[in-house]
Amino acid sequence: MRDPYKIIVWGPGAVGTACLKLLHGRAEFEVVGVLAHSASKEGLDVGTFIGESPSGLKISTDKESVLALDADCVLYCGQPPIDPDGMNADTIALLESGKNVISATAYFYPPYHGEDYARRIEDACIAGGSSLHGTGEQPGFFFERIAVALTGMCTELESVTMEEYVNVSGTSLETMKVFGVGQPLSVAEAPNPFLDNLLMTVFAEELTQVGLALFGKPVEISMQTNYSVADEDLVLKTGTIAKGNVSNLEYIYSATIDGKERLRTVIRWVFSGDDRWIIEVEGKPVSIRADISAYASLVDRSHFRPGDETFLTSYITAMPIIQAISVVCEAAPGFVSPSVFTHHTPDFRDLGTRKSIVG
Repeated sequence: MRDPYKIIVWGPGAVGTACLKLLHGRAEFEVVGVLAHSASKEGLDVGTFIGESPSGLKISTDKESVLALDADCVLYCGQPPIDPDGMNADTIALLESGKNVISATAYFYPPYHGEDYARRIEDACIAGGSSLHGTGEQPGFFFERIAVALTGMCTELESVTMEEYVNVSGTSLETMKVFGVGQPLSVAEAPNPFLDNLLMTVFAEELTQVGLALFGKPVEISMQTNYSVADEDLVLKTGTIAKGNVSNLEYIYSATIDGKERLRTVIRWVFSGDDRWIIEVEGKPVSIRADISAYASLVDRSHFRPGDETFLTSYITAMPIIQAISVVCEAAPGFVSPSVFTHHTPDFRDLGTRKSIVG
């Protein structure tokens, strides 16, 4: 039995904190560093921070000191790549230092960005003998692994659709305003190339990877955003959405091959109801519809466990990251793609040599 994996958590926000809670007390892992970007977290005891006994390990805002730590794997849980150049620089530095990286915010399928981009990161992996993997709940789990696995019932595949309902009632309203929630409709609908590119990048990586896995061909991707407004003031824990301002929103990403829609993912932010994923696979000889809901406990359909106010979506995002640690640490240097035992492919002979959904 090997020694515990030494882990750095890069960004103790909602997902990073969920990772810390899941890592706590497990013999397989030892958290050796936590990097925060907020000065208010500097020097906080990690154990106290997650509601446990003091651990003696302090949260740091000193990037260079955290980068210099001896660690097997970094769980990169920072903000979405608002600064992609900075994120890439950090990731490359971590990889070159010999640390494996699992990202919750990017790198779901780096080859989408072109050969030069992919080679730059692969070179960092080779230099450090390290690996890189992007995962979470969506992208990362429900489409790439669950939906793809369901296509294993098909010899002929027509299309795959995944609809996600995320209850964001506890999410910071200031964070959601970046995406138009809580804003006047005219503000939300105003052109925002930066935001559109940020979101398109994330889901384009996902759909490109899945399209290659299932159909063996590149896809063309389009994006559509739909907003709805509040009929009355909507009072939340983190603020109030005024009547007439944007409340729920919907993102639709469609992937076509040879002019025909083959893949679709729909992301809906709502303020009531369960976190839910509906997957529809249309094919032959079998078509499948899966309707998945998440709870803290099925016994009483609760959304929180006693004494733990962590949102389910944070845990659902964090768990694929935690489970990937040993896989990524033991992988050969380079990109690590999600693995599924079997799925639809234009030629079933390909499955015999595949180690991931794309090769």
